[in-house]
Amino acid sequence: MSSSAIQLSGVRFRWRGQDRATLDIPAFQVAAKERLFIHGPSGSGKTTLLNLLAGVSTPECGTVKVLDQDIAALSNARRDAFRADHIGLIFQMFNLVPYLSLVDNVLLPCRFSPRRRSRVLSEAGDLDTAAYELLRDMGLDDPRVHKRSVSELSVGQQQRVAAARALIGGPEVIVADEPTSSLDTDTQELFLQRLFAEVAQTGSALLFVSHDERLQDRFDRSVALADINRIAGDSVDGVPA
Repeated sequence: MSSSAIQLSGVRFRWRGQDRATLDIPAFQVAAKERLFIHGPSGSGKTTLLNLLAGVSTPECGTVKVLDQDIAALSNARRDAFRADHIGLIFQMFNLVPYLSLVDNVLLPCRFSPRRRSRVLSEAGDLDTAAYELLRDMGLDDPRVHKRSVSELSVGQQQRVAAARALIGGPEVIVADEPTSSLDTDTQELFLQRLFAEVAQTGSALLFVSHDERLQDRFDRSVALADINRIAGDSVDGVPA
């Protein structure tokens, strides 16, 4: 396997029904274990880029390689399986499942990925134990919190549950979409400290996308989306990105 976690080459993407492309990226690379910060204004294509990296969307042309696998070349089922095995996603709106407990929310990837489930069992011996340890590491070790529905948690607590879910089973790539946008400065700092500690422990590459450029000095490298995307601007034909 190469030293790159992510490689894009000649990637172009346009939304269906749109004349103008949203992304036109000649080349882009994220190294294994790198903590990379990508910034850009709302509507500049950040979420679209993350969708391509996660295999949720496929490019009009070019290659999107994650861990040397051209994910656009996979069938839909194999792309879903690859994502579940190798990519941890922290969504902007968290996407927690309200009828599941905190622990079951964290363990959700293990339902879809035998690989991550097997890794958890080999390291912790028990799925629940691994989930509790991750929640503890993310500052959620209060038993009273564990008894609450995720919908009863604060925004900061929900965010940390979402991060623990992305990290369970040690996926090689963590993709975070504006995960600190709703947090105050103190909570944001605490979250970043815990996220970086967990990523360092698992050896995952972290691709962190935000419009808040104040965060960029905390990362190994910072990239403006406009510098890698030949189609730049605050919005693309009114399509949120």
